[in-house]
Amino acid sequence: MAEVSERVAELEQQSRENRGDQRSTEPPTSRRAEPPPNDFRQMSIFPDIRSDIHATGEPFLRRNIVKGGYDDAEHYLDVQFRLLREDFIRPLRNGIHEYMGATFVLIYVSGFYRYKMLW
Repeated sequence: MAEVSERVAELEQQSRENRGDQRSTEPPTSRRAEPPPNDFRQMSIFPDIRSDIHATGEPFLRRNIVKGGYDDAEHYLDVQFRLLREDFIRPLRNGIHEYMGATFVLIYVSGFYRYKMLW
């Protein structure tokens, strides 16, 4: 029984040491230190067809900081504005892409021609 207790204590110590080495407020691939490509105050709040809806790359977003603090008020506003903007543009972008990829069929019903969307 003493051997088990010693082994448990040893494993707990290793666990504490490993957690101490791995704890960090930001992941290694963090964009926190990376400067934004443009000033958020110059960005339009309305989505643009070319740069927002039909964009080929991912938008520049940084994680919301839950533990720790922001560098300054400018950093806080930049992060929150970009996240909020993406929250309302992403569903719009996905819906437009889904609509553009749909197939439409012309059908005749009750004397009228109608379009039906096929997914």
